[in-house]
Amino acid sequence: MAYSLMAKILDYHTGRRKQFIDKVMSALDSNYDNAASIAQEYYELMQNDPLHAIEKLGHFINRARNVNEDAAFVEAVAGGPNHDWTAPMLDILGMMYPTLARDVREKGLRRCLKFLDSLRYDYAQNHVELINEPWLAADIVLNEPLYWCDYKEYYALLEKHKTWHEFQVHIPQVKSQFWLSLAVLKPTISSLDVRLNFYTQFKELMDRTLDALAGIIYEEAQRMSSHEGVEDYIIHSLSKYDTYWYKDITTKITEKKWIKLEGRI
Repeated sequence: MAYSLMAKILDYHTGRRKQFIDKVMSALDSNYDNAASIAQEYYELMQNDPLHAIEKLGHFINRARNVNEDAAFVEAVAGGPNHDWTAPMLDILGMMYPTLARDVREKGLRRCLKFLDSLRYDYAQNHVELINEPWLAADIVLNEPLYWCDYKEYYALLEKHKTWHEFQVHIPQVKSQFWLSLAVLKPTISSLDVRLNFYTQFKELMDRTLDALAGIIYEEAQRMSSHEGVEDYIIHSLSKYDTYWYKDITTKITEKKWIKLEGRI
């Protein structure tokens, strides 16, 4: 079953809006519609002028987090912004991220981290777990490991549905295709039937997920090398994932498509 990353944004006023409304008691709350409209506006700007959109990322995030006139009070009580309103801006950037020149991607990454660094770490995680694009999600977590997400909800989904026929119908409803694909890559969690069909149906997603995983594994090995050799650590990390991809991930480590910022961990 074909599934488009872009559809998650383009279909904002149907699927995503329904998710919003399901989460609140009042279906008449206009704040969710306003946040969705801001996201749509940002999506259009990102399509037409990505560099300008990156420069305006903070502006659009602030607009989204302030759709509620009592936003400051609500955030003070809750501990942070409503990620349903603000995380879509990062996801929209993610949609364009692989197509951008490296220096432009770096600007986008810095803007994302600037926003996330301003949040409590668990609120930052709430945003990152909603990012679909592997390259952006990986660049964020390899520069700030504290933002790594617990994606065990996908473990439960994979353990419950062992056949592709059962599993595929749940794919459009997942919060992040990147975190889902990481779970699929683990043979202790996903069945062979699911893995083989997922690899076939989502070739581009898998290719960028392997790019992302290569960066995550390599940078983690660099941080941990004082305790264990880098090469040994990489081999140990690879053992958690499908052996089918070992050679590809090893090759992608040499390609280094990820961005590691100076001055970060």
